[in-house]
Amino acid sequence: MKLLKLAQPVDPTRIGNAVDCVIRSMQPEFERHIGRIANFLGHYSQSPIEVMLGTAMWIGCNLSTPGWLVVVAPDFVGPVKNILILRPQYEWSRYRSDFLLEGYGHKILIECDGHDFHELTKGQAEHDRAKDREAQQVGYPILRFTGSEIYRDSRSCCVQILDFLGSRFGRAAQQAGD
Repeated sequence: MKLLKLAQPVDPTRIGNAVDCVIRSMQPEFERHIGRIANFLGHYSQSPIEVMLGTAMWIGCNLSTPGWLVVVAPDFVGPVKNILILRPQYEWSRYRSDFLLEGYGHKILIECDGHDFHELTKGQAEHDRAKDREAQQVGYPILRFTGSEIYRDSRSCCVQILDFLGSRFGRAAQQAGD
């Protein structure tokens, strides 16, 4: 297919107006889709902050990482090229983490630390530190986000996960794509 080159580029103002029209027309569908993802995650999550972060991860990864797809699936069988699997309520050793993000043989545990279940008592804090130590022993990096961080800016949490993901998976993904 041959692309035609126009004599003059389109005025940026007209492009902006066109994008605004697309956003307005697609917003209801986008919101319905986000609602479906959030409802799905709600069946596997224990708190609203887990639903928020899981939904943000699905949106953030699928929109921000061209060529990659994030599948939210507790029991997806992989690996599949260019697919990252986000597993809610992942059980490992004697613990359960809010999420496991895996791809290309790497695994990252993600914890959503709401005030009610983390750091409220000494026992909760001890449990979390023991979980962190065991995760390190078995080779799982663990990323923790407070409920306040997730409520305030779930996009920023997602960006931090993606940055970590890039530092861990970037080389493996690049090699697999060769």
